Amino acid sequence: MTKEKSDEKSLLAMVNQTIELDLNMASKLLEELIPITDGYEEEIKCLQNKINEKKLYQSLTEDKKRTYDKVMEKGRAYYHANDFYTANDCYVFGMDITNHPIFDYYIGKMLYKIGKLDDAYYHLSKYREHGGEKLLKSLVYLNAINYINGNIEEIKKNEEVANRLKTALDIDFKPFMLARFIEKTEMNNSINKKGKTKLDEYFFGQIQELRNLYRNGKISKANKILENLIKESENRYQKKLQSLARSKTLYINQGKYSKH
Repeated sequence: MTKEKSDEKSLLAMVNQTIELDLNMASKLLEELIPITDGYEEEIKCLQNKINEKKLYQSLTEDKKRTYDKVMEKGRAYYHANDFYTANDCYVFGMDITNHPIFDYYIGKMLYKIGKLDDAYYHLSKYREHGGEKLLKSLVYLNAINYINGNIEEIKKNEEVANRLKTALDIDFKPFMLARFIEKTEMNNSINKKGKTKLDEYFFGQIQELRNLYRNGKISKANKILENLIKESENRYQKKLQSLARSKTLYINQGKYSKH
């Protein structure tokens, strides 16, 4: 890395730290920084969006600030109680009252937890463009959906953005799901390139059948098949099976939500 690039990253990180201390100063520093930096569009957009989020909150009336704070408090409580439907209702109400972009992130997160992936992707993508404070976390959920939908290239793009933001803005955040989804996808691509054996074809067919069983509410049957597969399958399949065991609630919720 050249000294010039290192200096630019240090300045970007300084703006990020200043946002919490002095919003007006951070805004001024960013304005001065934009003309002298090159190749940091994602980082600058993230910083500008973080500043805009803070300024929007400050511009709210006192009543709307109280509503914002109460929605955040109640939404968090419902989320930790695993009541994602009510948490989502809270965040939708917060968006209606304040029009604050942070609620796109929380609505997207709750819809993901419920299993309504298309709507979750819509709100998380909106936040991806207009949000800042929760941008890295929004990338985690976007890539979770990208993995389910097989959008490999989008996973890689988001992984690159996440690493750039972490490095340039000096953010202490580990988007473990991004790396994990990349790893799984690349493993599957490697298998496809080599050509699947009949055992591979049977195994991946079983995985798809299990997902369908969970979506259709046949949970006991799916659990029994999954348990037997874990016991009997080769080591190279264990990681995929353990992943399905951890994410089965997602497929169950997908089925429930689609019936509403």
